[in-house]
Amino acid sequence: MKKIITLLSLAFLLSPFSCQEVTDGRDILAGDQDRTPEAEIETSGETGDIDTAGSKTWAMREVMEAKLDVFETGSWTPLTITSIFLATIDDDGLLTRTSCYFHMTPVMSMTTSVDAASLHLLSVDDVAFLDGDTVATAEHAWVWGAHLNDPVNDALPDAAGDTRIFDQDEDLTAGVTVHVHNGSGKHMGDRAFVRRSRQTYTGQKTDADHIAGSLAFRLDEFIISTTSDIINISPAQVQDEEKSSTFNLIRIDKDADCQWIMENGGLDLFL
Repeated sequence: MKKIITLLSLAFLLSPFSCQEVTDGRDILAGDQDRTPEAEIETSGETGDIDTAGSKTWAMREVMEAKLDVFETGSWTPLTITSIFLATIDDDGLLTRTSCYFHMTPVMSMTTSVDAASLHLLSVDDVAFLDGDTVATAEHAWVWGAHLNDPVNDALPDAAGDTRIFDQDEDLTAGVTVHVHNGSGKHMGDRAFVRRSRQTYTGQKTDADHIAGSLAFRLDEFIISTTSDIINISPAQVQDEEKSSTFNLIRIDKDADCQWIMENGGLDLFL
């Protein structure tokens, strides 16, 4: 029965009534909803008239090029996932991050978003990042909505009653809640889930104020609950090896925060 509901849901989403372009700018903090960031590594950017000398504070952009097989027929749909972080790199090369922005390109006319006010609650594990001028990290994880003793290797929860699940975004619903809209901007419902991205960075410092490189990643998630059966779908997401998944960082003022990043260019800061 669930399979039938899923197929009917997907058929509806592909219908002419749901495939209109989103034009209401329903993004997570700022920027163009339909924008796909450049996949190529950028190594220049303008930080404005600020003092970056000696600053350990960085703006970081991560672009994951993924694909999903919605109908499990071998027909792949592209998905670009863009994150922006406020980051620090200490004297030992340890990278610490706070989430500022998260965006997924529409899939089958559906857009998903996280409340901007909740992003800072989606904490990211620290990782040994920079060794001299070289970036070559071990695989590390960013987990939403679940406490894992070993974030990289533990199995993600696959049952709503799993005690490792918690209300990370503090909205009184277990897991992390995303809001789903169709192509005309109509709210289709909310989906509460746990999510994990596991990634490995390889790159280098291109000059004193810029770091760039590529990343490999794995994604998995589990839907805990939805407010509508029509959005109770979660096809597997895998890295698209034919496209470049990248990260880059630009040094910014030591007192800058997420608001500063988004008000001083956001995605354009990295161009």
